Amino acid sequence: MQVGKKNYFDPCLVECRDTDVILMMIHFLGHLQAEIWMVSGTAKQRKYYPISEISRKLPKSVVDNILGFHALTGCDTTSSFTGHGKKTCWKVFLEHPQLLDGVGRDGPTAQSEEFVCRFYGATNPLAGVDKARHVMFQKGKKAVEMFPPTKDALELHLSRANYQAKIWLQANIPQIKIGSPLDTGGWKKGSDGIEIVWCHLPAVPNACIELVSCGCTTKCKMASCKCNKSGQICTPACACNADNCRNPAGL
Repeated sequence: MQVGKKNYFDPCLVECRDTDVILMMIHFLGHLQAEIWMVSGTAKQRKYYPISEISRKLPKSVVDNILGFHALTGCDTTSSFTGHGKKTCWKVFLEHPQLLDGVGRDGPTAQSEEFVCRFYGATNPLAGVDKARHVMFQKGKKAVEMFPPTKDALELHLSRANYQAKIWLQANIPQIKIGSPLDTGGWKKGSDGIEIVWCHLPAVPNACIELVSCGCTTKCKMASCKCNKSGQICTPACACNADNCRNPAGL
């Protein structure tokens, strides 16, 4: 990185096959006059990535926050979001890169939460992940594991992403200033080393995981109502919409 900065070589080729490295090069070296390239692949099939060209074509806010984006959406030390890979999240990032200004810089989490709501397709991304979960639950069209994380779980994830991005953002200095990962609250000390703290709130009860909804069109007056048979009240996910429902369990 220092070699590229001092323009000892032009072009400068960096041989590596690590995603973290190519993103750090885009963040730190793309603005240099020297042409920076990353070389990866195998001995028989080499791949060349024009770091300088990529960085120049991206908006400055994207380059500034690309390391926070990588940490938030999943890397070697942080988890990803079920059903939402890098490509899906990248589209939202290109439209709203400023939402990740605080990742790696100890910034507020509200903007990052909005970013997560956006790539989950929340109708009101400013309302937060808990509201987005509630709306998806009411619609009843997605499995529970496809819901956004709870606010509790997301805040812990953001603490881990912030810690990792903070390390990357100091990759251009010899001695980084970083505390213990245990201080973030996103990890804890376990018997075999450091363990992830996934959430503070209790897990969802089995009764909520095994959701039941009916397809009644007669306001659940018939004994064949699935909710009635299972002893559960009807919800907005049911065909009756739980509106003037005659399910005995809800009376």
